[in-house]
Amino acid sequence: MLEEWYGPHDVDLFASHLNAHLLCFFSRFYCPGSSGVDALLQLWQGLNAYGCPPTDPQILLAVVQVCEERASVTLIVPYWPAQPWWQQLMEMAVDLVFFPSSTALFMSVQPGLRAEFNLPWCPANYRQG
Repeated sequence: MLEEWYGPHDVDLFASHLNAHLLCFFSRFYCPGSSGVDALLQLWQGLNAYGCPPTDPQILLAVVQVCEERASVTLIVPYWPAQPWWQQLMEMAVDLVFFPSSTALFMSVQPGLRAEFNLPWCPANYRQG
């Protein structure tokens, strides 16, 4: 649904060859098929990017700061209003989609994949904005 609402996306910012949702992706370390290493070191300007970054607060702060550079990004982040990056992100947001709170959304369907990288599909009734 996110691809339908906000796509087509050019690049999956935080992926690997095991979990990329797009043909073009940036990975944390070099891996087969990666279009670049470390999304925070890549140029995002002019891209319609998709990203589900690690939930490390320092990384999320850096992601929000890079998004300010006129990047168009569909960003999946935890609902975390107490974090220093939250207010800045909310001021930049054009639209919000809230996923229901459920660990079942993040269960891996493929053996060997870490669950937090398996992206959920969101029901249309959670779209805000």
